[in-house]
Amino acid sequence: MCGSVLDGEDLVQETLAAASYRLSPANPGFLDPSLFRMAYERCRYFIRLDLGHRERTVSYAEGLTRAIGPEPRWTAAPIEDALAARVSALRPYDRAIVVVKDVLGFSLMETTKLIGPTFGHVQVTLHRSRARLRELPPLAPSAPIDRERLAMLQAYADSFNRLDAAGFHRLVRGDARVEIVGAFSGRMRDLESVYAGAYAAIPWDWTQTVALVDGDPALIASRRIGDRWHPHSVIRLWWEHGEVVRIRDYMHIRHILRDARIEPASEPPESGFVVEH
Repeated sequence: MCGSVLDGEDLVQETLAAASYRLSPANPGFLDPSLFRMAYERCRYFIRLDLGHRERTVSYAEGLTRAIGPEPRWTAAPIEDALAARVSALRPYDRAIVVVKDVLGFSLMETTKLIGPTFGHVQVTLHRSRARLRELPPLAPSAPIDRERLAMLQAYADSFNRLDAAGFHRLVRGDARVEIVGAFSGRMRDLESVYAGAYAAIPWDWTQTVALVDGDPALIASRRIGDRWHPHSVIRLWWEHGEVVRIRDYMHIRHILRDARIEPASEPPESGFVVEH
């Protein structure tokens, strides 16, 4: 829905947090009809922040009600898995219809109840969106990471993999925000040993490498199984003036890379463990 598994996971966490405040013993069935609606609204808002200009140039009313000619028979079939990851080419409303119907497997009537506004709008949108997705050219490689950013990411990964605590401290500000999603968050100066300990407790060899995850520069934490490295989780970094000011680590979200498009930007070193402090 968001075009990135990283953004999608962040919105899932926000949705679950918001839902937990509204769930109560007096309202135990709240999540069943409402959770997807909450997630959809958050995704739609997020997408429009990024696509605001594009949204202002397209009329929803015109897009949903314009007359359409006879559709080829193949537009009535669900989209293939290869296209499911490309719904970011569609407008927020259109991609929501495709995700709910063709990715999550809801019926047209259920999709109408979740997304609206009418059964006819949903049906027209679904047909048009399927046709649009099938017209897309093959996926092209993502734009390469610019040299400066690549060098900073690589320096961070190298510090971890070489157990270079001094190099790590030069790159990460003491007041940098550290988040292990689903576990803890705080400032590096307060959580330094906790963050290091989380990696030190991992019972298998791991290493960090630079990659593009759904087109976004990130670090992949890979696990060694036999003689090969397998992507396991991902870390996002935010920088200011050459220093890391925020670390968001998805080490506990084991499904995070299951459907991600990963494009390596460097070769993994032999092995790696946490930076020792």
